[in-house]
Amino acid sequence: MNDTRTVLSENQKKRMVKSYYQGKETPDFTFNEPFVGAGGIYSSVRDMFKFIEANLHPERTTIEKDLLLAQQPREVNKYLSMGLAWDISTLSSHDETTTVIGHSGNTMGASSFIILAKEKNIGVVVFSNSNVPVDDIGLLALKVILSKRE
Repeated sequence: MNDTRTVLSENQKKRMVKSYYQGKETPDFTFNEPFVGAGGIYSSVRDMFKFIEANLHPERTTIEKDLLLAQQPREVNKYLSMGLAWDISTLSSHDETTTVIGHSGNTMGASSFIILAKEKNIGVVVFSNSNVPVDDIGLLALKVILSKRE
């Protein structure tokens, strides 16, 4: 994952899209240590596809134990479990229930959402250069993909 980092190179800065908050261009939101992991990680679609692939197939990586540990459910309540930074729940589609893991976040000018249906070998990622949450778009995309595979 060569494009995922907390500090951008000059080349990456040139490729970064403008951010918008409530429809107006906004400066990039900056996180300082120790909070950079809470929203200061930059990535690309290509790197996120690599991240999805690694999490769908940890056995193909050199960090299998770490990925599996992060995905291990810890019950929060009867509706939700948490992994290490992952929300773990079930998604009902037609007559089938699928376990999904996901994570979302947004800042003043960006939103992102990732969701994985490991048993189905499907991952979806959504990026937006706006503060509007994109979780519903990602969930809808996953449901459409699942319905086409049934």
